[in-house]
Formats: sequence, structure tokens, C-alpha cells
Amino acid sequence: MLVLSVPNRLRWVTLALLISIPLISLEVSIVARAPVWKLPYRNMGYWALTFTLITLPLMVWITSAKKWALSLCTGLVGIWILASLWMTFQIGYPQVGFFTLVLFLVFTGLLLSIQHEMGRSFFDPRLSWYQGMPKPIPGLRCRLEKSLDLDVCRLDQDGAFLFYSANPSQDGKSQGVLPGLLAKRRLSMVFYFRDRQVECQGIPILSLKDGRGMGVQFLGATDDLNKDIGDLLEFLRGEGYV
Repeated sequence: MLVLSVPNRLRWVTLALLISIPLISLEVSIVARAPVWKLPYRNMGYWALTFTLITLPLMVWITSAKKWALSLCTGLVGIWILASLWMTFQIGYPQVGFFTLVLFLVFTGLLLSIQHEMGRSFFDPRLSWYQGMPKPIPGLRCRLEKSLDLDVCRLDQDGAFLFYSANPSQDGKSQGVLPGLLAKRRLSMVFYFRDRQVECQGIPILSLKDGRGMGVQFLGATDDLNKDIGDLLEFLRGEGYV
């Protein structure tokens, strides 16, 4: 998958991972039990640099829609917390225990926020490696730019994931229609489900590598539009589709 534009909320929660750098420096100073005027700056700098070299690639991978990057980040944070907990009992210093509790609370909230943002409909088509294309929501269609009818595999209050399900060997359009729209900053969309119709606009966020699918985040949502999308979602939930 190719990320066309990183959603703002995902960008901010991912940037928050940089808090690990001052936190590890603080932990080194706590463990050293050094006074403020005699802090172990060399050790603090060493660990800060190490965490910087670990955190920056993780941030890039997460904003590139690499699901495994979040799992790797969770594992590394877990190792850090367990090591801090072990150190608490090893040196018998309560301040390290309090720091470990803060560490747990901060990163639990942060990782859950990243997981939530990465799981949004326009950023995750829920496409398994063995699937050629996502599974469509039966009966739900989207007319893109007033001319192209697409299937919808995911829909939520903030966006949707659209794809072209035609077989390339049977319909040559599927290879070239969507890629031509990916560079546009604003797309018009109309969602159809039975007698319901919702019209909105969005920005391309994510593209499947073959260009046959895209995640679109809604733009300029008004109260009326939010209500219309909410009503459509409730109807789809009642049908067991979302």
C-alpha cells in the first residue's frame, strides 16, 4: 500500500512517540540518583541517541501504514517497561517504580491512539496477504467524480475505502482509472445503498499498489453530512455489514 497523505491525527500521535527520548534521559538520571548539578549527561546522551535511532524509523514505518511497525513498537515498549520494573526491585528505589507506572500509562494511551488511527477505514482496508482485493459491503456503492462506480469495503464517520473490483483481463479500465484520480486534492463522492444516498467530498489518503483501490478521508463535514453518514452507518450496522 502507498500512503498519499498522512492524516493529521495519525501524524500527531506518531510524533508523540518522541516523548520516549526525554523519558529515557529522565530515567537514567533517576536511576543514577545524581543531584541536579551533577547529572550523568554522558549516559543520558547515549541513551537519548539510542532511542532517537529507534524511534525515528518506527515513526516512518507507522505513517507508511506498516502494521507490523506498531507491533514492533509495542514489543519494544513492553521490554522497556519490564526492564524498568525489574530495576525497581533490583535497586529498591521507589522513584523508579513511580516512573515505571507513568511510563506504562503514557505509552498505553499513546499506543492505543496510534492503533485507533491506523485502523480507520481510509487507512486500513483490512486486506489480508492472501486476498487479491478487499471484501465489498453488499449493496453499497460509491460514484466517484460523477463517472466511476466503485465498491466499498469499509466506511466510518471519517472516511471510506473504495476499490474497483473488475478483473483487469476483462476490463482494461481498472488499470488506469483510479491512478489518474490519486493526485487530486479533492474528490466528489456519492454513496448509494438501496434508497439512501449521501453526497460528500474527500481527499485520497491511501492507495493499493495496483492502483485499483483507495482510502478517502471526508472533507468539510457539516452537521447535516455527519448526520447523514451516521444514519447510513446505523442502517448498515442493522444489516450486519459494519
